[in-house]
Amino acid sequence: MHALRLCACPAWLLTCAALLISAANAQPLPAPVASALAAAGIPQSQVAVLIQDVAADKPALAHNATAPMNPASTIKLLTTYAALELLGPTYLWKTTAWSAAAQTDDVLEGDLTLRGGGDPKLTFEHFWQLLRGLRARGIREIRGDLVLDRSWMDGSNHDPSKFDGEPTRPYNVGPDALLLNFKAFRFFFLPDATRRTVNLLTEPPSTALEVSNTLKLTDGPCGDWLSRIKLEVRTGGRGARAGFAGSYPSSCGEREWNVALLSHQDYVAGVFRKLWEELGGSLQGRIREGGVGRGARAGFAGSYPSSCGEREWNVALLSHQDYVAGVFRKLWEELGGSLQGRIREGGVAAGARLIATQESASLSEMVRDINKYSNNVMARQLYLTLSAELLGTPGRSDRSETVIRGWLEQKGWAMPELVLENGSGLSREERISAANLGRMLVAAFRSPVMPELLASLPLVAYDGTMRRRLKFQPVAGQAHIKTGSLSGVRSMAGYVLDRNGQRKVVVFFINHANAAAGQTAHDALLRWVYESR
Repeated sequence: MHALRLCACPAWLLTCAALLISAANAQPLPAPVASALAAAGIPQSQVAVLIQDVAADKPALAHNATAPMNPASTIKLLTTYAALELLGPTYLWKTTAWSAAAQTDDVLEGDLTLRGGGDPKLTFEHFWQLLRGLRARGIREIRGDLVLDRSWMDGSNHDPSKFDGEPTRPYNVGPDALLLNFKAFRFFFLPDATRRTVNLLTEPPSTALEVSNTLKLTDGPCGDWLSRIKLEVRTGGRGARAGFAGSYPSSCGEREWNVALLSHQDYVAGVFRKLWEELGGSLQGRIREGGVGRGARAGFAGSYPSSCGEREWNVALLSHQDYVAGVFRKLWEELGGSLQGRIREGGVAAGARLIATQESASLSEMVRDINKYSNNVMARQLYLTLSAELLGTPGRSDRSETVIRGWLEQKGWAMPELVLENGSGLSREERISAANLGRMLVAAFRSPVMPELLASLPLVAYDGTMRRRLKFQPVAGQAHIKTGSLSGVRSMAGYVLDRNGQRKVVVFFINHANAAAGQTAHDALLRWVYESR
């Protein structure tokens, strides 16, 4: 990622102009914060700060607070707060299986349709439970096709390369109605010093991904171990082929790497086949052109230092289609099932009956993952869920923006500077002011969904993205803070319970090339707010 240089490109002209205008009336920053910014080489004109007691009508401190700023992941607070109010904390997503075909003993005589409901956290384990539910209904052999219905969401405009040119990074996975396991493969690197080899394990198992491994175990320091591994991905008739080459230092021990390789369709199809086989099911047939592919082959080559020990690597290699198809085939086979037909895309047939349902965790649980661990993929899923539920399917980013703006209008909140792209903050385009994010947090504290939103934020020094910060400080455990970071952006927003028992809203944006050095200033503000009278 390239550092953002404020005022050097058109995208930042609005921010720069607003900062210059608001700087004239900016309140002085606390001395510890000003000193930390100066030490980091960050001009005060390139930061925005707001502090306000939740019981007050006006902020106690506002510095450049009306300037439009890139909020990074703190924009997730807008997405999750809106979702909690509009959908309700107990909202559930459902992934369902349908068929219009007759069942004769353990044979389903026609097609089986998997209908995605946008579940942000349909994990491998939950997918297995869905397939186990099919086997519990007595279905072993599927004589027709496996049809993937992904019409609930439309993520076709998502470009996984747009943000940083790294399409296989799991955080770049786009939204999908049948998002399975975040569409990522996790590769575990397990060095065997005795045999001087590197064992490579893949999770989840999938028939849509072939992996080759020529990694060499080497001695020496672990260092930047990923830079020594070469991953070559080739897409083919059944998904993808991933080849791992290079070296792995034994000093690294066990490591893991997450990668997104397949399309959504191929990912689901591959996992389905694998699980269905393991469950004793049968799924015979091929994947036709124009439907879901048949996966990929991954090859690993090179060397691996024995000092690395065991490691793992998560990669997004397949399309959503290939990912789902591959996992389905694998699980269905393991469950003892059989599929005679193809895996393809389509909708639920007229007259189809519901065979099995897998419910998600509640929205209140989902927002904890989204905010505590800043999960971008889940945030994008939630963002599209807003329009799918409230405007009708399919959920799309532009329609979800309409929902958000309508919700803001109903509350009487004018936010002319607000720019939304995907609701996750993994964006160069999204903008909001510290004043408006702070106003929203004050209102959220007075909302019926306050307990769910507050509990979703990282607790300083204890969990989430704040678990390693401000340990053994008086403010530890006294603040719930959402963080955000991009190249050229550092942000935080949330609530601090000060030493007098007063709850304060805190928002602090840094938009500057040296923003990465701004954490000290963020921590200084949290300490200052906690100690302030």
